[in-house]
Amino acid sequence: CMPAAVSAAASSNPAVTNCSFSSNLAIGGGGMYNFASLNPTITDCTFRENKAGSGGGMLNSVDSSPAVTKCTFSGNTITGTANSVGIGGGMWNSFRSSPVVINCTFSRNFGNFTTGGGGMFNNINSHPIVINSIFNGNSAGKGAGIYNLLSGPKLINCTLYANSAVQQG
Repeated sequence: CMPAAVSAAASSNPAVTNCSFSSNLAIGGGGMYNFASLNPTITDCTFRENKAGSGGGMLNSVDSSPAVTKCTFSGNTITGTANSVGIGGGMWNSFRSSPVVINCTFSRNFGNFTTGGGGMFNNINSHPIVINSIFNGNSAGKGAGIYNLLSGPKLINCTLYANSAVQQG
């Protein structure tokens, strides 16, 4: 089972504008799953109340670096556990995936209490650029707003507040 809403791969670059991804259920990427050099342009979209084992709202993996502008990630949940990955309530970026995220809001996204990244999880050489974005009211075991493992995002003029972690930020 791949994502419930949208999945594309192999170096395609679709444009997605004014769309809503809500109440989808998947193993990975409840709202959208970008894999193997998929670099879509995503503008004015809402990712709301999606559920996935990892990447509740969006999962970007293996050199996939979308441009995400003026989007809202709200109420997305991961259903996995520490043994089945279970990371990245709003967005999970892994294996050299470094999206550019501009003017987005990540609010009320939920990780589980043993893993990390309620709003965003960055893993294995993923270095997103996040500009003018808000991370508010997200929760997870570690890194409720943003959790980084072997990765480092660049945040410019961002606000992180009222995020709640059991341990480690």
